[in-house]
Parts: sequence; structure tokens; C-alpha cells
Amino acid sequence: MTEPREIPDPAIGRFGPDPLGVVMGQCMLCEHRLRAPVPCCVAYPGAIPEALLANEADHRQPYPHDGGVRFEPRADVPAPILASLARHFGRTIAREVPRA
Repeated sequence: MTEPREIPDPAIGRFGPDPLGVVMGQCMLCEHRLRAPVPCCVAYPGAIPEALLANEADHRQPYPHDGGVRFEPRADVPAPILASLARHFGRTIAREVPRA
């Protein structure tokens, strides 16, 4: 079995794993995903479009018929996983910091 590559990761300020270049789907990491037999979410209660499921479109940006609901990472997603997704889309994925 091949060991994960260590790649400098400016999004988290240290080295992070990038196992064989595999990027987890943004929908799996999103706060708005609903538990259902078909992949769906608050933005797409019937079914999430294939382009979003396949990471072919960055849902931090507007996407047709999303009603203004965009990707927001779940609080339990580790920073290296978010960094891998950010590398895929070419930008940093920031978490909202809760206000006191």
C-alpha cells in the first residue's frame, strides 16, 4: 500500500496529507447535506446536481437553482481534508469563526 504524500499546505500552515490526490466530495463535507437515500441538501432537496457531487463546480460560488445556499464546511471536518478540497478548487476554504 502506498503511503500518503506530504505536500506543503499554505491553507493550514503546515504539511497535510493528500492521499494519492483523492479529494473528498464537497457535498459530503457540507453543513447543508441531508440524510436521505439520494444525495440531497437544503439547496437541492430533490437531488444534488452531478457537477457538484463530482467536484466539477465549486459550490462556494452561485450555482443554478441553489436558492442562495452555498457550501459551508461541517464543524467536524478536519483542516487537512478542507485544505485538500481548497487545493482542488485553487482557493482557501475558510470556516466561520463563531462569535462570542
